[in-house]
Order: sequence, then C-alpha cells, then structure tokens
Amino acid sequence: MKLYEAIGLGIPVITDNYGETSKIVKKEGIGWTVKDSQDLKSLAISLIKNKSLIIEAKKATFKAAQNNSWESRARLV
Repeated sequence: MKLYEAIGLGIPVITDNYGETSKIVKKEGIGWTVKDSQDLKSLAISLIKNKSLIIEAKKATFKAAQNNSWESRARLV
C-alpha cells in the first residue's frame, strides 16, 4: 500500500528509517520508522503492550488526511 493510500484510510505506517517516506511519517506523526529487524521487533512488542500508541498515530493519520485532501489543498491556492 502506498503512503498516501494508507493516510487516506487512516492507517498508521511503519517504514524504514530512510528516504522521503520516513521524513513524512516523522513530520506528521503518522506512524513509526525502524532501522532494522530488531528495531521492528521492539516496536511490535511496544505496540502490543501499549495500544494507546496506535490510537494516537491513527488520530494523527486522520488529521494528515484532512490536511492533505484535495479540498484543503485547493483552499491554499
């Protein structure tokens, strides 16, 4: 699934720690970045133990979807 499709559906993202996707995920707070498989394992354990992290990322994802909709972008033009 592509990043903006996930955002549009309100799905938080887990991505590697490199490139444009990771910059967007960090800036918008719409998920998490990981460096390696150990980092991914630690994140998974953390998310299982603390569901509120997922809820907060989901809220940020919905906000990012609203801020990046065609309608909101058209208002800026």
